Amino acid sequence: MQTEKQERGALGEQAAVEYLRKQGFMIVERNCRIGRSEIDIIASRYDELHFVEVKTRKYGSMTAPEEAITEQKMRAMRRA
Repeated sequence: MQTEKQERGALGEQAAVEYLRKQGFMIVERNCRIGRSEIDIIASRYDELHFVEVKTRKYGSMTAPEEAITEQKMRAMRRA
């Protein structure tokens, strides 16, 4: 059974996938684990791979999603 936070995250990832598809992206992989790192979405378009980190917030959250991606998370994504 998922927690409320996990359910919100899953809904956010699904919304991101739908948005990317409408923009012409092909979804290559979701929740891809590489070692201890995870990439939420790997998508391709125009012969380029895009690595997508999804940040879902409650309505009215004061924190911008990009503020939630720490340097540690960026290093983990680069390693992956």
